[in-house]
Amino acid sequence: MGPEVNELEEKLVAFVGVKHCISCSSGTDALLIGLMALDIGPGDEVITVPYTWISTAEVIALLNAKTVFVDIRPDTFNMDPDRIEAGYGFHGVKRATGCQKWVDRIIGRSVRH
Repeated sequence: MGPEVNELEEKLVAFVGVKHCISCSSGTDALLIGLMALDIGPGDEVITVPYTWISTAEVIALLNAKTVFVDIRPDTFNMDPDRIEAGYGFHGVKRATGCQKWVDRIIGRSVRH
């Protein structure tokens, strides 16, 4: 990485209003960095949708965590929170992102398990 990357990260920090910015070379690396920041690893389950690029499941496997696929809602293509409990071995959430109206429901289900 050179001075251009440092300059970009500094400008992004100022623009977004955060303390830190980590640039990366690909979306795959971005997914991996995010999961590593959450300390995802062996014994963890990561819920995702099958309607995605292969990198989503790939980075979960790279960290030796278990990929748990939950189908999408056909009207939004987002995860269907009503399908989470349908036999998916769901044990809890470290962090959830996505459509906020469903994130709250997903975290709520995690508390029950």
